[in-house]
Amino acid sequence: MPHSWVFAGSVFFPNQDDPKQPPLYAANGGDVICVSNFPDAMLDLPIKSPQDDADRLYEAFTERIPPMGTPVTIILEPEPDKKK
Repeated sequence: MPHSWVFAGSVFFPNQDDPKQPPLYAANGGDVICVSNFPDAMLDLPIKSPQDDADRLYEAFTERIPPMGTPVTIILEPEPDKKK
């Protein structure tokens, strides 16, 4: 993939189950690392990347996706600034 991920920040929204509780972080809804531009994505691409299935720019390497329920570890590390 020619682009690096960017921190999009996601959003907070009211806790619908208990309004007295603090707001929920929208990325907790599942849109954490996205290759399509979803408004509540935490990590996104710095380019326009359509949400419509027919227009998507990337497709999954399905042979490398583990079965549902497989424990996985994802390590996110910041990329150091490139020297100018």
